[in-house]
Amino acid sequence: MAKKTGNKSKRKIKKKKPDFFRRKNYILYSLIFIIFSLLVWENSSGKLNAGFKNIRSSVTSLGKKIPEVKFELPSLKEVSLPSPKIQKTTKQTKAHVKSVKSDKPTVKSDINSDKPQYVNLYDFLKGVDDLYVPVIHESIPSQIVNYSGFSVSYNNDNRVANWVGYELTREETVSVVKRVNKFVKDPNVLYSATNQDYLKSGYDRGHLAPAADMGWSDKSMHESFYFSNMTPQEPSFNRGVWKKLEDKCREWAVRDSAIIIVTGPIIKGNEKRIGKNNIVVPEYFYKVILSPFTESPNAIAFLIKNEGTLQTLPSFAISVDSLESLTGFNFFHKLPSEYEDEIESNVNIGYWF
Repeated sequence: MAKKTGNKSKRKIKKKKPDFFRRKNYILYSLIFIIFSLLVWENSSGKLNAGFKNIRSSVTSLGKKIPEVKFELPSLKEVSLPSPKIQKTTKQTKAHVKSVKSDKPTVKSDINSDKPQYVNLYDFLKGVDDLYVPVIHESIPSQIVNYSGFSVSYNNDNRVANWVGYELTREETVSVVKRVNKFVKDPNVLYSATNQDYLKSGYDRGHLAPAADMGWSDKSMHESFYFSNMTPQEPSFNRGVWKKLEDKCREWAVRDSAIIIVTGPIIKGNEKRIGKNNIVVPEYFYKVILSPFTESPNAIAFLIKNEGTLQTLPSFAISVDSLESLTGFNFFHKLPSEYEDEIESNVNIGYWF
């Protein structure tokens, strides 16, 4: 009996041996297969994700492409003045315009195009350092002060500017100094507004040349807070549609290397006044922008009521010629006449938006 029992136990051990090794091999092969499958899946998944990323990037770029500039664009900027240059009386006439327009670049005829082709257009523009200065009627009080970042034609009767003009370059859209938020009486004009004029008036001290455009130096930033650069603006206007337009101008400056901006109020003569100094509250504001250094120069103007609105910026766009009819000002008069007529009579919304 003992012998039989021993034989049985031996047979059992012999039967179990192959089963054990067979299972072990199955587990090993299964692990190898799983690892291999994971490697293949990870590789294919990475390619798939990369493909999706490429698709997403191409889709999001649609409709946001900025016209490519094929050459380095010039700028009208010169060295900043060490101190403001003041002209207390300014009378500009149409005779002055004619004398400037007679000095224009050579025109090259093109059989296939009615548009004038200027051989030395860029050289000509680089020689015009105050392209933003408009001609205004001699009956309008105008005290011109040239600051480091902008020029202002101040109306001492209305206590607000007739216009503020400047060139905004791509580099100047990057602020290197913080906003100061210190509004100061302008010591360079005869009758400057003060903080007291705006106190409890319900109006914002609205910039014409925005502080965000003047953040490229301490001096330009502080000068932008002079009251000669301020106008009474409805808070919903100043912080809404007006701010959106200012933001757009910086986008255009980045795109086109540099743009010319002229902005100000439209004064009819029957407006409300605030404060001890009788500051005029404009009913409308304008902003006119010229992009002169691209292959196809363009200009656009905006006329916006001093109130909050839900309308989009393109709905306020008008031609420069139309704005000139409303204001009586002559913008960009130092351009060659044919060139000026071409861009001021048309509005290419597709270029700007």
